[in-house]
Amino acid sequence: MAESTRKKQDIYLLGQPLKTAILGNKYKKNFYREFLLAQREPGRRGYMSGVDKNLALKEARSYERKRRQENYKLKSVQAQEEITAGACSAEIEHSSSDSSSECESEEDSITKRVQVKRSRKSFDVPSTLCNVPLAVHWDGKLLLDLTGNQKVDRLPIVVAGAGVEKLLSVPKLESGTGERQATEVHECLLEWNLEESVKALVFDTTASNSGKKNGACTLLQQKLGRNVLHIACRHHISEIILEHAFSACMSSNTSGPEIALFLRFRNEFNSINQADYHTIMDDESLNSKVEQHKEGIVSFCLTQLEQFQPRCDYRELLELSLILLGETPPRGVRVLQPGALHRARWMARLIYAFKLYMYRHQFLLTRVEEKGICRFIVFGICVYLRSWFTAPDLLSAARHDLQLVKRIQQFRDVDREVSVAAANALSRHLWYVSEELVGAAFFDDQISHEEKVLMVDALSAVSKTTNDFTKRVQMNVNDISDEMSVKDFVVSSNTMQFFAILGLPHSFLNKTPSEGREDEQYKKAFEVVSGIKPVNDFAEMQDFNRTIVSSEEQKQYVLQVVEYHRTQYPNPKKETLVGGNTSP
Repeated sequence: MAESTRKKQDIYLLGQPLKTAILGNKYKKNFYREFLLAQREPGRRGYMSGVDKNLALKEARSYERKRRQENYKLKSVQAQEEITAGACSAEIEHSSSDSSSECESEEDSITKRVQVKRSRKSFDVPSTLCNVPLAVHWDGKLLLDLTGNQKVDRLPIVVAGAGVEKLLSVPKLESGTGERQATEVHECLLEWNLEESVKALVFDTTASNSGKKNGACTLLQQKLGRNVLHIACRHHISEIILEHAFSACMSSNTSGPEIALFLRFRNEFNSINQADYHTIMDDESLNSKVEQHKEGIVSFCLTQLEQFQPRCDYRELLELSLILLGETPPRGVRVLQPGALHRARWMARLIYAFKLYMYRHQFLLTRVEEKGICRFIVFGICVYLRSWFTAPDLLSAARHDLQLVKRIQQFRDVDREVSVAAANALSRHLWYVSEELVGAAFFDDQISHEEKVLMVDALSAVSKTTNDFTKRVQMNVNDISDEMSVKDFVVSSNTMQFFAILGLPHSFLNKTPSEGREDEQYKKAFEVVSGIKPVNDFAEMQDFNRTIVSSEEQKQYVLQVVEYHRTQYPNPKKETLVGGNTSP
């Protein structure tokens, strides 16, 4: 018996290592199998190499963009569900009179949250925005953050078209590069579902916007995946010309944010007798330079004053021009306190120069400063004034650019140095006589029928320029003679891209100009083209940037409210306030 028990124990003991070995091999096989399967999983679990941070950020942005698109598609469904839920809640509340106070409180809370969401949805895309070709405007600004302790880059993004204008967003920028701006604009268009409606880009002509490789326009066009019109802000171009003219007139350094001469004048303005001023008519040397232009300039200023001016300083510039020419503005002679100075607002410096000239006998100026101010105001009145106030019209842009070139050339007889400086600046910004944008000139009523016929004939000509010059022309303005007209610019087969990009009919071009104007297709195209504004004069963000809000989301909502209010009440006149529509 003992022997039998011992043998059984030996067999068990001998079998235990064997069993362990067999089971161990099985476990090892399962481990290796799981390890091989894990290597096939996305992300490669246990991978010991480094992480490509750039690729990770790119994937994260791609995921976030897709998530935003999906969320936007669900907005309409969610809105309908909320409306249905609100209606059901109202019926239940009406039929159930014995609800507890706790339930009523909870329902009230839900209703309030729904009302907040609905109030935000009231600023969603108007149906009119989706039915017309749109231009997207953006203009980076350095503004105070919500904390008020530091400044941040913000990018107001606006879309506008025939009879419509909408502020989309004012996001913060991590950097002001072209890539960052293009990404923000594109994502904003996706969120508002306006990507397909945008046909044109309106921008300031900075390197971050207009660069051929890394400019925001080039990158945004690539993201959109189609050709779009590049429309440089005409006011920005005018300010560049004025900046170069000022540098030629004044020998002092003008690269700083403020000019010492203007700053000193602003500080001493209250001590000046404002009723005692001089005009150009009191100076024989200056009077002889502007005498031949006076009648046309006075008529132009009076016509502009009869029209709506979006900013008070626009009206002030017109009124000061009339005063300097010895005329009395419709509102009488009023000289306002000098306003803020900023390097980006060169028009404000022209206003300062006008006032300095008027009170130069009361304000101490050196001989060099007085001479420079006199040269500058003559250029401003004879050359710059018309250019600034005709800038918002796309239809006449090519014609007005040609007239500006001729005025600058004629100014050489008055001041050659200033004329050359202005001509060199303009030669780098001839966007509106390019092969594409010159197509807007077909809708300019001031171009003769004979000239339009020649322009139509030129559409069959094969373009001799490369793709780099279809958006902007680079030419020497000295090659432009007084006899040249719009038809002499680069009208070619590429000009038809203007109609193709905007999706406009163009069969009216086969008719005579007089017959074409009565064509329904012409009227439709005219409405679209005239609705595109080639300026970035969107309501200044500084006016309501420091609104007290607690979060970035609330700030964006407040901006929508302010933009809507300005649309309903564009001015403080009584008839506007009484007749304003208060419904969103």
